[in-house]
Amino acid sequence: MKANFDHIVDPATQSRNSKTLLGPYDRTEVTGDFTAVVHLKSPYSPLLGVLSSTYLSFHSPAVLRANPADIASGGKFLVGTGPFVSSSLTSGQNAVFTRRPGYRWAPASAGHPGEAYLDQYVVQFLADDAARVGALTSGQLDVADQIPATRLAQLRGQPGIKLVSRESVGSPFTYSLNVTKAPFTERDVRIAFQSAVNAEAITQGLFQGTYSNSRSVLTSSTPGYDKSVEGIWGYDKNRAISLLEKAGFTTTDGDGYRTRNGERLSVTLAFAASFTSEEQRNYHTALKDAVKQVGFEVVLRPLDTPSIVQAFATGDYHLGSGSPSAIDGSILRTLFYSSQLPGVGGANAARVNDPEVDGWLDEALRTRDVAGQNVLYGKVQHKVLAEAYVLPTFVSKRTYGVQERVQGFALGAGNLPTLSDVWVS
Repeated sequence: MKANFDHIVDPATQSRNSKTLLGPYDRTEVTGDFTAVVHLKSPYSPLLGVLSSTYLSFHSPAVLRANPADIASGGKFLVGTGPFVSSSLTSGQNAVFTRRPGYRWAPASAGHPGEAYLDQYVVQFLADDAARVGALTSGQLDVADQIPATRLAQLRGQPGIKLVSRESVGSPFTYSLNVTKAPFTERDVRIAFQSAVNAEAITQGLFQGTYSNSRSVLTSSTPGYDKSVEGIWGYDKNRAISLLEKAGFTTTDGDGYRTRNGERLSVTLAFAASFTSEEQRNYHTALKDAVKQVGFEVVLRPLDTPSIVQAFATGDYHLGSGSPSAIDGSILRTLFYSSQLPGVGGANAARVNDPEVDGWLDEALRTRDVAGQNVLYGKVQHKVLAEAYVLPTFVSKRTYGVQERVQGFALGAGNLPTLSDVWVS
């Protein structure tokens, strides 16, 4: 524990997400073979929750000392504590995991306490939705992850295949409006953009009832969700038009986009080309079409990984999108606290710098009572929606297609399967 936490916060590691999750970590004091005391610089109520996340899983201290730069390469350098051992990684093709002999320290929530039932499992990397589903239906795969909504009807009628799914917990697929880049520096323009999108109709049209529409920056199944925000914003085309005219966008150009002082009302939506699903791309297109109806131009800007990291680090975008997972409302700090910018490991893509929001989130860190935390998280949800810092859209489901011969397949934390309890018949 000490070796891993100290490694994460070491400036030489250049950790972003994991370091952010540890919050005001100071040091770890080892007090016995099986006990340690974690010291914090200030109160941090989400600590126990974030410690349960995979982002803070442990690595071998020996590897951290000798080969810290090789952890991401997998194989012999990926030495964890779970029921399987990383055996090999073939870049772009597959990863192989084998049963750990003598494993007997499973958590109480596990289906059984001892070694895994499977001798090994192989993860195949198939980014294309059609290829992944095809490999499942042809029997080449026992399990296919991330089945898109457009393929569910096909699989429901497939003999010998069952679907296992659960709604995402954390944030829905949300568009962040960069408040530091014009025209989204203007509140009326942000509200106009938010009001121009009939997210419920788009979600229904694209996913045919498979996914639900979200009314907040937390999904309704996430602890801390505030139902009272559902009525404070929504689709209102007339309001969008009125606000844009009030802001001075009273003329249109030859392509039908609004202009002010000869400049087109145009915004860019930057996204990672390699990590944006077909469903998300389709939503981008639907969003672009929706806001054009009131005079906005949205320019879709797919970027490679280094370019998207640079764009979000410098604020060179108008719109970002994403749906980070979480176990409770504490994710709001990562999404909206002023210092939690993308360039330093946060997810504040809207680049919100709101003292009132910061104050509520700071108070939530000091509040041990969960009900009290949720009251504060509710205030944050109200503020970020009323100020149109964000546009929440759909709540996806993590759906797996599973061959009938696979037994014991169930989803645990983060909607990931507990593979130690799986066997094949």
